[in-house]
Parts: sequence; structure tokens; C-alpha cells
Amino acid sequence: MVRPPFPPSVAAPARCGRRPSARAAAAITLLAAFAAAPALGAGAERPTVIEFHADWCGTCALVEPVLETLEREHRGLVRFVRFDVSNRASLASSRHEAERLGLLEVFEAFRSRTGTVAVLDPRGEPVEVFRGETDLDRYRAAIARAAARATPQEEERS
Repeated sequence: MVRPPFPPSVAAPARCGRRPSARAAAAITLLAAFAAAPALGAGAERPTVIEFHADWCGTCALVEPVLETLEREHRGLVRFVRFDVSNRASLASSRHEAERLGLLEVFEAFRSRTGTVAVLDPRGEPVEVFRGETDLDRYRAAIARAAARATPQEEERS
């Protein structure tokens, strides 16, 4: 699968010698990680929500009830992936799972950013990335946008 180039607004270097903001730098990191990652394997016919979680993370504790609600609402329609980076054992297990799913580059880019949730379309392209977001409607909107991006196989079936 050929990934589209970065949007000019994100890929453009900082103007006037200024460094990009932390948010812009995170967006660039995310796009680079997704561009390097192969397309998702099994389950790629539906949107994917990826959570970077740690037991000791306060932000993760705030986001957890929202994600549990989303999982109940979208069971079978959306694939939920949770990368637990709480300790060395869970980190190793999550790294293995990320590799199996073709998301190792994304995992490596965001494993230290607990409380981050990424919504991907069925092709594995990022739709939106949240950090510590507790607004259920923002997640629902991102999932709806992801679901609206049908893969070519789904378009042919319609």
C-alpha cells in the first residue's frame, strides 16, 4: 500500500527559523510513524482505536471509562487495541503485539506518551490522535469519520 505524502501544512519546515510547537512536533512524529508502518493486517476492514496505557498513568485512568463506553457502543464494528506500557513485561508483550499488527513504528513513536489514543481508518491511516481526551462525542466523531473512509474492497462490494 502506498501511503500519501504528508500534508504540506504538517510536513513544511518551521518558518523564520522557529521550531514547531510541541503539538506540531507530535503530529509530525505521528505521521512519520504511520507512513513507515505497513497497512494493518487482520481486522483492517474496520476502523481501529489504539490506546497507549499504563497502570500508573493518571491521564489513562481518566480516559479509561470513555474508551470502555466506546468499546460497548462499537463492539464488532471497531477494533480496539491497547498497548500496555506499565512495566517491562507488559511493554515487551505490547511491542510484540504491535509488530504482529504492523504497528511497530507507531508503537515505538508513542510508547512513552501514555494517555494517547489514535483513531485509524480501515486502511490504517490516522484520522485523529487524542491525548487525555475525555469528551466521548469527539471520539464518536473521529470513529464515524474513520468508518466513512471505505477501503477499495468495501467500495466494490457496495
